Formats: sequence, structure tokens, C-alpha cells
Amino acid sequence: MSTNRNSRVKGFTLIEILIVVAILGIIGALAYPAYQDHGTQARDSAAKAALQILRTQLGLYKFEHDELAVGYVKIGTTKSQASITPLTRQILGTSSLTGQASASRTPAGAYVFGPYLDKLPVNPFNGKSSIIYVASTTSFASAATANASTAGWLYKKETSEVRLCKPGTDSAGTAYVNY
Repeated sequence: MSTNRNSRVKGFTLIEILIVVAILGIIGALAYPAYQDHGTQARDSAAKAALQILRTQLGLYKFEHDELAVGYVKIGTTKSQASITPLTRQILGTSSLTGQASASRTPAGAYVFGPYLDKLPVNPFNGKSSIIYVASTTSFASAATANASTAGWLYKKETSEVRLCKPGTDSAGTAYVNY
């Protein structure tokens, strides 16, 4: 058997490999900005969907309670403001026609309405699911700036408005609190 010492082993040279790596780097650098904004767009969509769910359920509560908004209780003919704990119970537990809330999730006795949600949705920007009251004289933008790290949602019981607790604007220039 004879062997040919002049035959070369086939393969890629270092220069060829470097050229391929450089081309892939250039393609990656051009493509990355196109995909970079997708995470933010997904959070925008998730926030809008969560707000729609909250608004629908708060509207259902108000309808079933003879136009008594979440955050209020009726004692006799007087409408009183509820603290934040009853507000959460009004949404997650059961309630009476007068807005009195129970932590129970099973309708019984006078507590025949609800629950409206299994749990409060999470704000996709800060990971919080808590709701805080916003005074009728305070703007949502100011409240979002002051509470961005502590609350997921902002709620004005006087107007039954719920907003995202996120200062700033999205890529289209819309304020997050105006979603």
C-alpha cells in the first residue's frame, strides 16, 4: 500500500472561520435592534389586558351593587369610604348589596356577590399586584411617580377609574397611566 504524502487534509482555514464569525456578528448587530423592543411591547399588551379585566370586573361589581363602586360601603342610606382591605375583599371575596365584604370566596347569607377575581393581576412592569387609592384631587401621573415601586394599580373610587402604576410613556408617546 502506498500513501500519498502530498495529499492535504481538507478543512477550513483560520481566516475563513474568522470571516464567517465577522459576518455573523454584523448580521446580529443589524438584527438585534429590531427585536429589542419586543419585550416592552409584550409588557404593554399584558398591562392593557390586565387593565381590561380589572375594569370589566369593577364595572360588574358596580352594576350588581346598585351603582355602588368598589371602595364604598352603604350604611343605611349613607355611602362611606372603605379602607384598602375591604376594597381587596370586595374584589377577591364575597360582598353584600351594601358593599360589606367577606374574605370568604363562597357566597353565603348576605354575602351573595362575587368573587370577581381569583387574584389581582400583576403589573407587568414592576411585578406588583396591590391597588392603592388615589385621592380625587391627585393626578394619576403624580400618584404613579410616588408609588411606582410599591403598587401595581391606581384606583380612584370617586370615578371608579383604575390605572396602571407606571410613570413615563410608551414607545408611541402614550402615558402609561392613560392606558
